[in-house]
Amino acid sequence: MIKKRAVMVLGLAIILLLSINFILAANDSTTTTTPTKTTSLAGFDKGYTCLKDIINAKSLSSLTNEELAFSILAMGYDSGMQSKLKTEFDSRKDTTAECWPKGACTLKETSLALLVYNHLNANSNKIKDWPIPATDLIWYLQVDTSQRASCKITYDGTTKTVIVGDDKKITGSAGACFALSSNGYWLEVKNNCYEKEFKVSCDQAFLTSLLYKGRSTTNPAYYVSALTHTGDVNSETSEKVSSLCFKQSGVCNYEGSLWAAIAVVQKDSKFRDKVLPYLMTLASTNDRAFPSSFLYSLTNYDEYLTEMNNKQNAKGYWQISDASKKYYDTATAILSLYGRSSEQSQKAVEYLLDPSVQSKEGCWNGNNIRDTAFILYSAAPKQASSSGGSVSKCADFSDYSCVTSKQCEDINGSILGNFYCAGLSQCCSKKKPLQTCDQLGGKKCAFGDECSGGTMEEALSTTSCCVGGKCTEKEETYTCVGTSYTCRTECATGEEEDESSTCAENGKCCTTAITPESKSYWWVWLLVILIILLALAIVYRNQLKIWIFKMKSKFSKNPPAPNQQRPQFPPSMPPQQGMMPRRIMPNMQQPQMRPGLQRAPPVPGKPYPRDKELSETLDKLKRMGR
Repeated sequence: MIKKRAVMVLGLAIILLLSINFILAANDSTTTTTPTKTTSLAGFDKGYTCLKDIINAKSLSSLTNEELAFSILAMGYDSGMQSKLKTEFDSRKDTTAECWPKGACTLKETSLALLVYNHLNANSNKIKDWPIPATDLIWYLQVDTSQRASCKITYDGTTKTVIVGDDKKITGSAGACFALSSNGYWLEVKNNCYEKEFKVSCDQAFLTSLLYKGRSTTNPAYYVSALTHTGDVNSETSEKVSSLCFKQSGVCNYEGSLWAAIAVVQKDSKFRDKVLPYLMTLASTNDRAFPSSFLYSLTNYDEYLTEMNNKQNAKGYWQISDASKKYYDTATAILSLYGRSSEQSQKAVEYLLDPSVQSKEGCWNGNNIRDTAFILYSAAPKQASSSGGSVSKCADFSDYSCVTSKQCEDINGSILGNFYCAGLSQCCSKKKPLQTCDQLGGKKCAFGDECSGGTMEEALSTTSCCVGGKCTEKEETYTCVGTSYTCRTECATGEEEDESSTCAENGKCCTTAITPESKSYWWVWLLVILIILLALAIVYRNQLKIWIFKMKSKFSKNPPAPNQQRPQFPPSMPPQQGMMPRRIMPNMQQPQMRPGLQRAPPVPGKPYPRDKELSETLDKLKRMGR
């Protein structure tokens, strides 16, 4: 019993020592780590694995045309997956009309097919395009002079004369292709005269331009063509209405025209200006198709980027119509933002890679094939294995840049074929130069400010150019406060950075360096010594009793009386029924031992056994105390 008690005490001592060491180790740590929110693109790799698994688990014939198209755009880098997906996709082509799907061609699915072929660098010459005049628009010819003038308009081999008055109003007949506008300032161009060239000359200096508006009364706004031509006296300018849309069932289809535009522009950038008037004018009446995303890619106009930003949810996603299209709309937005420095795009990516949004398998929207493939193609595209010859990466050439066709045109570059750029970007023969903030149409913000209602862009001599918005002070609480804390670009000598506190952009929270005080652990060692002494006292208690007895005897004058103890008797047994307990009288003689039997000699006192495990434990405690 005593041995068990000693072991328990020693075990308790060891546990206490280990706890002390753990506490000391924690206290000795002089640095703390503050977790930061990072975006791991490994989540997209997980998405690619998930998409491949769910496609392989399904019959390809069960996939929709959209699922097939977006899956090829995402998985085109895998030659095996590309081959079997494209084989199934091509089998659904209407070979007579050169469109998708067989027997019931639609504009959007055929446009997706063109994107697929462009992505794979495959021959797409036979894919049908359906451009028709955009009759949903009303076009006007404007002739403006500083004073009254007589002007001639020539087309179809005939010349008509009109008068531009001092009040800018037009009088006279301009022939069968024109009608006077209701306000009298312009000449309305009739639908059957689109694509005809009109030559104008006046007897005074003049300018000509084209205006257009939608026929619907819900959008009364007028748009002015980007091209304006000026002429001197009796000189000549030329104007032509080139307004196209894409048809489905013989009429313009807006959503299909959006997809057709970005697909066709990749093959012929000159087509962009012909379809933009239709797409821009009818955007407000087709908001569910998310036109601002497509138009930003086609025009690079900041007004469309601002519109996209205003539609983004605070969590980072876009939901233009109903909740079922949240992931589809988010992928549509990222598609036009890819490759551009955009806080909105980064915020959307962080949302998509959130564990509560991305499934444990790696897909999105309940492992939806279309949405998962579209997200991967938009946010983390991979270069496809080309069936039309080797394709170099545009980014590998320092003189080239991946930009939109409009951006390339603005820097007087040309689009290069057989060069890969991700998303809707194209390889331009020139490097995009940095512009001044004024050239970007922005305003340089002060250090720490944010761009409210617009985007912060990099420009010459600044990274804080607010485009499409206004500079406002950040509504952010910085934790670097107090008399001994200062926000600096770099901490001075004798200061150290407090990483747990925050400053404005690029700032560091600096505080006076404090030399850590030396810590004293005397109380710990005292506790260890007491524990060891207690353990030794338990183990050598018998020797300790003798030592105490000897010490007491030295201080006593008379020798101590022998320690007389009451003899110990075995416990009495209960009397059995019918028997009386035997009584021993004082004078009764003790029974004699039989001959041949001897009493066993007394057993000499044995020393207290020392357990081996206990000895080892004590040795460890001694070493720990050194």
